Amino acid sequence: MDRARRGDWANCVRAVFFLILGVAVLGTFLSCRPFSSRPSPGSGDGTGAIVVDGGKEPNGDNGDPVKLGTGEVTGDKVNVRAGPNLNYEILTKVEAGQKLRVVSSESGWHEVLLPAGTSVWIPSEYVKLPKTAPFPCTGEVTGNRVSVRAGGDLRRTVLCPLNRGDKVKVLDGKADWYRIEAPAKCIGWISGEFFKLEE
Repeated sequence: MDRARRGDWANCVRAVFFLILGVAVLGTFLSCRPFSSRPSPGSGDGTGAIVVDGGKEPNGDNGDPVKLGTGEVTGDKVNVRAGPNLNYEILTKVEAGQKLRVVSSESGWHEVLLPAGTSVWIPSEYVKLPKTAPFPCTGEVTGNRVSVRAGGDLRRTVLCPLNRGDKVKVLDGKADWYRIEAPAKCIGWISGEFFKLEE
């Protein structure tokens, strides 16, 4: 093969390579979606209404929109878990008739704001306490995006982040962790088998 033909062949291979690369990049760009369709727990318009995806409601198990709002517990001593299946940690138990704010629904589970009195955990290095206050007391978060977890261990499920200046009610502590009352934006999951969404 002479030198001119080799140059043409190399140019042709380069052109095909860049054509394939361009199609791949364009396909990736066109398939992009927003990072998350889940709401920021507790986010809203200041009235307590939950806003999801610019006002769109998520789909339930059958594809129909889920009406965000309130639901009622229909069983006794129902577990609220850190995620939407039985493998997640139990955060608290709720009683029949108790009302919970619903954030979203997924695979037969409802994401709810944690009820008052639920305790969660935060690393003690990110909470400043008053010098002489006994437990319980109010502490102030000293870091940004500090993970609140289902237990006092880095392997436990993250429930929500807190930021510098947020106040928390510290109940007690162990090792490098404080047990705190769940902030209003922390979420948990309850099985749809024991929970009825209100119309």
